[in-house]
Amino acid sequence: MNKQKQGYISRDELIDYIDINSYTMLPEILGNYEELREINIEDIKILCYYWIDDERTIQESVNLDSYYGISMSDQDDDFVDWVPSLYRYTLNIGGKKHGEFIINAEHPNNDNTSDIVYQLDPDSTYEYTYFKEIAEMSQRYYDKVKKQKIKYKIEDMYIKKCIRNHRIELITEVYRKVASNYSLILSYNKQGNQLYDVMIRQSKILLDQATQELNKPDTDPEYSRICTELYDLITMVKSDMSEWYENIDKYICRIAIDNAVGDVGVHILTFV
Repeated sequence: MNKQKQGYISRDELIDYIDINSYTMLPEILGNYEELREINIEDIKILCYYWIDDERTIQESVNLDSYYGISMSDQDDDFVDWVPSLYRYTLNIGGKKHGEFIINAEHPNNDNTSDIVYQLDPDSTYEYTYFKEIAEMSQRYYDKVKKQKIKYKIEDMYIKKCIRNHRIELITEVYRKVASNYSLILSYNKQGNQLYDVMIRQSKILLDQATQELNKPDTDPEYSRICTELYDLITMVKSDMSEWYENIDKYICRIAIDNAVGDVGVHILTFV
């Protein structure tokens, strides 16, 4: 245990300790209470709790599977709802109800109509080692899980941030190209009308998305900056495309009426 006390422990280490020591220590612990001396420890559901806040106000149970005759807690809601009826007794270790031994009224082999709760003395000389070790190991197990969760959360946030920023950068690059080449992309025929409608509609969607992102609380400054740049760029391109598309027919009429330079007029008329 000295090595375990120096750092985190695994789920298997916690299970092994409970399994080995419950069969040797629990019978002696229960033997100190006349009403509990004849209990088969394989009928006991052991719930191990740990604190998830420094103030020790919030607790959770260790998510462990059944191991031999000793049942560990499981956080699956459906499992928790029906499992008490399968076990005649429950022993709480750690958390708010540390040391409580419960004779479950729901079990058909128990005669009591309501739960009978015994408060075992987790601070007594012999019981102290058993209860203290499991409670501390449960807490160290959680500390390991907590550290892993924080690590995974940071990595996940970083990956999502990279993907999110990369998406903005790609869209920005596309609109920069459109900004300088939309007059070469759009045309004034049926296909050109459809393309124009798609580009305007997509621009509106992207502007709405950018607005939603910018209105989120605690937006990352760098992300806010590139979103704002993209929003301004899309707004400009959308406006320029609309102006060009709405007025190109007027420009063509003017060229025809003014008898503009032949090659220019032919080029534009051919294009549209």
